[in-house]
Amino acid sequence: NKDLLISFLNALLDLKEEKEIIDLTYFNTEQLGYNNSERRAIYDVYCQTKEGKRFIVEMQKAKQDNFRDRALYYSSFAIQEQGQKGTKDNISWDYKLSPVYVVGILDFNMDESLEKSNKVITKVKLKDDDNEVFNENLNFIFIEMPKFRKTETELGSFIDKWLYVIKN
Repeated sequence: NKDLLISFLNALLDLKEEKEIIDLTYFNTEQLGYNNSERRAIYDVYCQTKEGKRFIVEMQKAKQDNFRDRALYYSSFAIQEQGQKGTKDNISWDYKLSPVYVVGILDFNMDESLEKSNKVITKVKLKDDDNEVFNENLNFIFIEMPKFRKTETELGSFIDKWLYVIKN
C-alpha cells in the first residue's frame, strides 16, 4: 500500500515537513549496468520528497551473496541518473546531487559473523579517516528483520510498531 509505505519510510528516516516523502513509484524495470553487461539492479520502489530527494527501497526476502557490494551497486544507478550531459538552456550542470538512500529490509542477517549483535537497524554514511561525514548524499539503512524479536507488549516507538507489523 503506497500510503502505508510512505508513512513507514517517513518514520524510519525521521522525515518531516519539506523532507517528507510525498510520492513513490513501484518499479518493475531493470536498470542495466555499463554497456548492458550481465550485472543488473532491480529497484522495488523509487521515492521522492517534497524537496526532490531520491530514495531506493530494495526489499530482500532471500539471502543475497555479497549484499553490501550489491547495495553499493544499486545506489550507483540513482546517482548516475542525476547526471546531465552537455548543457541545458546554455547552463552547464553543476554536479549538485540529490541525496540517495538505499533502504534494505532484509529477511536475513547481513553478516553471519555479527549475528550475535542485536542491532536491528544499521545506518551507514560515507566518512573520511577522521570519522567525519565526507558527503551527505549517499546513505544506506539496513533492517535485519531476524534480529527484531519484540513482542506486541514490548513495542515502544512508532518504528517498533512498524517492524512488528512487517515481521508478523
